Amino acid sequence: MINRRNTLAYFGAATLGMNLPALAFQPTSETPIPSAASGAENEAASVAPKVVCRIIGVGDLGIGVAVAAFASGLIQAPDCQPEFAAVNLGRRGISAAIKANRQHPEYAPIRPVQLGRYGAGGNVTVARAAAAKYDHTLRSLVDGAEIVILVMGLGGGTGSGVGPILAKMAQEVGALTLAVAITPFRWECAACQIASQASKDLERECTYTVTLPNQEIGDLLGVDATLDDLVAQQELCGSFSIHSLMTVGSRFCIDRRRPA
Repeated sequence: MINRRNTLAYFGAATLGMNLPALAFQPTSETPIPSAASGAENEAASVAPKVVCRIIGVGDLGIGVAVAAFASGLIQAPDCQPEFAAVNLGRRGISAAIKANRQHPEYAPIRPVQLGRYGAGGNVTVARAAAAKYDHTLRSLVDGAEIVILVMGLGGGTGSGVGPILAKMAQEVGALTLAVAITPFRWECAACQIASQASKDLERECTYTVTLPNQEIGDLLGVDATLDDLVAQQELCGSFSIHSLMTVGSRFCIDRRRPA
């Protein structure tokens, strides 16, 4: 079982409310500093298996961000093997994953999992019931992973209902469980109430969570921003967050493999 306190210290920030990423996604590369033992360490690293990281988009918004992150080509790390999946109750988000897979018909990189036909309709209870019905299928998404990164919007049905359940499953298999959660605008009163409870559930089940509030994203974009601008910024901030979590998480897992 992962020690939550030590892991949070490793990540170096509070569990919730991490600062929003910059508007421009600027990946950086790190140059290793040679040392006396660097040759032996590099040789060992070259034969060590890569960290398996499952990036799972949950619900329409989560799938949209996860698919955008995959399409960006920036979700990669030298010591990590990212694998993508999409979970939804309806067809809309799943269609985005299938469309992305058509660009790579030889291996279909995003695994689509559809738990229902018509969506959750914003009802968390419906989403939880679907998760219970397809318990075995959901557990197969996290089995064998060292890192699980869940991406979801909170305030609706699927993300708020299925996301915390998947997080608990990931914790049970010993994976480092991380999340990127997009929360509603303040004026979305009903959605905010659902999101507040779902955030508490995620905080309980996840080791580390990055929260991206729509309110702050909208404030950054300004009053003239369109819905397309908002979606593009969600995808940009979400991709940045996934990349950062995967990079730091893979280093944590590599360090965890080393004998004390």
